[in-house]
Amino acid sequence: DCLLSRGLGDVYKRQMDALTENGLSAKDASEELCFVLAFGNSYFSEIAKGRAFRFLVSRLFESFEINPEIKVIGLGSDYYLADKDAHTNLLRTTTQAMSAVLGGCDSIYIPAFDENANSSELGKRMARNIQLILKEESHFGKIIDAASGSYYIEKISAEFVEKAWEKFLEIEAKGGLIAIMNSGYLREILEKDKTTRINKYKSGERVLLGVNKFQNTKGVNLTLAQGTESIAKELEL
Repeated sequence: DCLLSRGLGDVYKRQMDALTENGLSAKDASEELCFVLAFGNSYFSEIAKGRAFRFLVSRLFESFEINPEIKVIGLGSDYYLADKDAHTNLLRTTTQAMSAVLGGCDSIYIPAFDENANSSELGKRMARNIQLILKEESHFGKIIDAASGSYYIEKISAEFVEKAWEKFLEIEAKGGLIAIMNSGYLREILEKDKTTRINKYKSGERVLLGVNKFQNTKGVNLTLAQGTESIAKELEL
């Protein structure tokens, strides 16, 4: 879900270089950048991903000797939405939103529970209300880095930083992100990750409630929109 581990340094350093070469100062160029991250269902890992991302972006800016405000938008991932017993998606989108905020996002967008079936007005309203509840009733907007000090989250955040940096060096050694895209290597590693993830769900090692475990035959089922990509659809194949 996160380009961080797929060559963040290469992508944004090139963007920064392009902006500065066109006359912008490093500070002004940094203010033109806004980062977008997708958030899935692995609650603690997703929080750690966002925190690691912000840390590495700050190190990127340090290389330009600037310290700008880092702007990050968090997107809930509709890939993990189920088409069976669709109201369970409200739980998924809520944890996605929580992960995004606790992971350091400045603003968030989460999909409707029926997003993959051309979302209804009710679905859109409930998606908005989840965000409002987190802000106004759970006070998620009151504390900066609420996860700070949690041993578990701090540990996996540090592990993400280390692994992402290793991946960045690997990609740089192969000529950078553009080079591995053109060579097909990026597609290869993404397909490998995708196959591994699907197999874990199929074996029951990972659980998607209502899809590969605890199915509710009386739940509200959706007819997926044409061309929809989702883990639930792939598990049915």
